[in-house]
Amino acid sequence: MARRNVEAKLSLAESFAELAEAMPLDRITVNMVVDQLGKHRKTFYYHFSDKSQLVVWLFRYELACKLEKTFAPGQLVYEASDDRYAAFPYYVRNVDEDGRIYNALFFDAAYSCLERRRAYYRNVLSSLGPGTLEHYLLELYRPALTEDIRYLIDQELSKCSAISREGLRMRVDRGCSVAFLADFFTGAFISRYIQRLNYAPIGRTAEQVSPFENVIHDSLSWIIRQEVARVSSALDDAKLPAGVTDAVCAARAANSRCATDVADSLGAARTADPSSAADLPDSPDAEDPSEAAGR
Repeated sequence: MARRNVEAKLSLAESFAELAEAMPLDRITVNMVVDQLGKHRKTFYYHFSDKSQLVVWLFRYELACKLEKTFAPGQLVYEASDDRYAAFPYYVRNVDEDGRIYNALFFDAAYSCLERRRAYYRNVLSSLGPGTLEHYLLELYRPALTEDIRYLIDQELSKCSAISREGLRMRVDRGCSVAFLADFFTGAFISRYIQRLNYAPIGRTAEQVSPFENVIHDSLSWIIRQEVARVSSALDDAKLPAGVTDAVCAARAANSRCATDVADSLGAARTADPSSAADLPDSPDAEDPSEAAGR
């Protein structure tokens, strides 16, 4: 993006942000934004289609600047499908030597961008639903968290045998509910940002909660590890390929119910006719007394 174009957009966005710190967004007009700069309203529409696009652009631009200064190029994540922001990194994937995703520094960097314009973003993020920045952030980061979850599943499955890996993958995907986890944790960190903007003291950083600073990805790792262990144990117990495990479990359950029914019937017979109890074996393995005496 040409530097001159960026500067023009930034001047419009900062004019809007200044107004938004003092009044509700729906009261701010395009004329108010350009009048502060001595520009014509056509200038605004040359760069932005509406105020919502301006809000998103300012966030993406300032976040990209922060991420590019803080992280190595290889750690930066870009959108592949949106040409408008293709040049702006929006996420970071920091993987250590053990395969652990450590993204606490990204979440802190993203929050510092919001904190820099605290009053503005407090106002902007007070609006929820379609067309708002809050909704845009949910849609932006859900796919990124989904990719992280898939990566963590692959990492955990890599510790299993190649023979059972694909069967495990299907069962783990179903058990973990990847879409649910991505929705839940994306909503969690965005909601936390909004809470901090409204209630947390200025200057609060991840250092104050250092034992939990990587809570999102460490929690995801734990959930996935437990699910892989559970599914793997179930398959090992069955001693059969993953594809037939469900059928075996159903058969075992049916046999168990039959055994229970037989035991209940025997018990009922003893209760109804005590004299016949001696004729009913206590168990399939009960020894014949006459055989015992012969020995």
